[in-house]
Amino acid sequence: TLLFFEDEAFDPINYYGIFTDVTNTYGNGIIMLTYTFTADSPYGWSNEREFKCTSSNSSSTTKFEIINDTDELMDFVYPLFEIKSTPGTKVTIENTSEISADLKSCVFSFTFPTKLDSTLHIYIDSKMHRFYYKNNLGKKIILSLSDLGFTTDQLDNFDSGSLAMYWIRLIPGTNILNVTGKCDIAATFRCPRKVGAY
Repeated sequence: TLLFFEDEAFDPINYYGIFTDVTNTYGNGIIMLTYTFTADSPYGWSNEREFKCTSSNSSSTTKFEIINDTDELMDFVYPLFEIKSTPGTKVTIENTSEISADLKSCVFSFTFPTKLDSTLHIYIDSKMHRFYYKNNLGKKIILSLSDLGFTTDQLDNFDSGSLAMYWIRLIPGTNILNVTGKCDIAATFRCPRKVGAY
């Protein structure tokens, strides 16, 4: 269930959760209903943000700027990426704004699956750690790392811990991603909003 508050001075704040109680107030029949809503988190969310980028050259790098205007300055946002390309195209996304020195890499590189035709888009769900495409009925079909061109050696290195998968995440403020490979990318996400921040 989605509950949102709108104020002309600020962006709407959205809360997710469930209605846990409904109370009737009687007069000449029911004159009022009081709902109790329990949010599923201690903060709200912005409206959905969408940023788009077109990388039109297979060899040069395109700068993709994404603004994460959250007021939660101590956490990351994990967007959903929708990517359109042609089968066999290698796409590389490097997050130049990544701030963690503990990461082994801040680059995500894959090959657009050859089993898909160019009308299908793939999705990188950084939050849920999965890759998929949607069939003609809109059903999500999970893609394996092998489908995305990862080799047996790379998969073995993931298992041993000598290589780590980088899931693209956004720091608060401006994020600069470098994109290589001919493709269209759309990133969607919601920014956390602290309760009482406004």
